[in-house]
Amino acid sequence: IIATVMPVLPVWRHYQPGTTSSRIQALNSQIFALAAQYNLALVDLFAMFDANPQLIGADGLHPTIEGQTRIAGAFRDEIVRRYGSDISTTSLRFSTMRRTR
Repeated sequence: IIATVMPVLPVWRHYQPGTTSSRIQALNSQIFALAAQYNLALVDLFAMFDANPQLIGADGLHPTIEGQTRIAGAFRDEIVRRYGSDISTTSLRFSTMRRTR
């Protein structure tokens, strides 16, 4: 599974008006082409975050906690869509985790 590059907000310190967004869109076009060429599952993070810019943090680059949760959900949904809902999952209980210092 591959994903598109998320948009960045103009507050990002390396944002360049007129170039940053077009470069991201050009890269995402190549990602879509690769996914089609190799029959890869694709999660469109750009569309998700472009429609919900509040999911991008104050730095204009990284997702918020809610944004991270949405990313995880999008990958989960794509895994289930592509491979079925009867895949097994493994969970690690807190009681089995070792504490390290």
